[in-house]
Amino acid sequence: MANKESFFQRLFGSLIGGKDADAAKKKKLKSIAKELSKTRFKFYKTGSDQALPLLGKFFYELYKALSNCQTLFNSQQNPAYYKNVVIANGLSENQKKLVETLSEEAIKEMAKSGDFAQVKEKVKADIAAFSAEFDQAKIQMIDGLYQKLLLFKSFCTFDFYFILKKFDSTLRENDFSKSPKFNPIDASYIAEDLKDFLAVLYALPLGEDFTDLLQLMKTMRGGNEPVKSGQWAKIANRLMQIKTSRVFEMIIQLTTKDPLYEVSVEQKFEQIVEDYIEKTKTEAQTTLNKLENALKNSKTDTLLNQIFG
Repeated sequence: MANKESFFQRLFGSLIGGKDADAAKKKKLKSIAKELSKTRFKFYKTGSDQALPLLGKFFYELYKALSNCQTLFNSQQNPAYYKNVVIANGLSENQKKLVETLSEEAIKEMAKSGDFAQVKEKVKADIAAFSAEFDQAKIQMIDGLYQKLLLFKSFCTFDFYFILKKFDSTLRENDFSKSPKFNPIDASYIAEDLKDFLAVLYALPLGEDFTDLLQLMKTMRGGNEPVKSGQWAKIANRLMQIKTSRVFEMIIQLTTKDPLYEVSVEQKFEQIVEDYIEKTKTEAQTTLNKLENALKNSKTDTLLNQIFG
C-alpha cells in the first residue's frame, strides 16, 4: 500500500511540475513578446506569428549593398588565394624583393653566374633578412586581417536570396532593376534561416576598424571598391543595433516556442604567417639541395669522362 501511495504521489507531483513548467514557459514567452514590441524594429507580429515585409526589406538592403562583395567571394573558392593576398598585402617593399630573390628561378639564375658557396651564403642571408621583418606586431596584423577577411566572407556569402524568395517568390537573383514586393509570411518558415544568419553576424567583429579590409577588397577587385567605407559604416551600425537589441533572438524564441534559445557561434583562428615563412625557407633550401646534387653529379660525370673517355 505504501508503495502504491508513493507511486501515485510521484505521478501527481510530476503532473503538477509539468504544468508549472509549462506555465513558466508561457510566462517567459509573453515577457519576450512584450520586450520585442518595445524595440524600434517592426519585423514580427506576435499575435499571428508572422514575419513582416520590413524584415524582407532589411535583408534585401543587405543583399543589394553587399552584392559586389558576394560576387567577388563566390568567384574565388581557393582558400590559398586569400592567404596569399593577405600576406602579400602585409609585406614591405624590401620583403617583396627578397621573395623574388628566393624563388627557384632566381636562385638557379644566381647559380649559373657565381660560385655556388657564395650563392648558398646569399640565400641564407636573404632568408634571415626576410624573416627578421616579421616581428610580433606584423604577424598579429596579418593573421588578424586574414581572420577578419574570412568572417566578412562568411557574412557576405550568406544566402540572402534564399530568405528573400520566401517573402517574394517572383524575385530574381542579383536583379536590382525593380523594387520587390514583400508579403508577410509564417515566421517559422524562416526560423532556421535566422539562426544561420545570427551565427555569421555574431562572429563578425563589428567593433573593429574595417578600413584595412575594405582597402584589401579594393585591391582584390582591381582598384574598384565592392562596398564603400561610408556605406559599410552605415551597415555595420545597423547590424550592431540588431545585435544589441536581440530582436532576431526574440523572434526565434517566440516562433519556435523556445525561450531558452541562444545564438551559437564557433570561431576558428588560423595563423598563416608562420607557415608562410617556413614554406619560403623550405622552398629555397630545396632548390639549393637540388642544385648541389646536380653539381656533384656533374663533377662525377666529368671525372668519369676524364678517366674512361
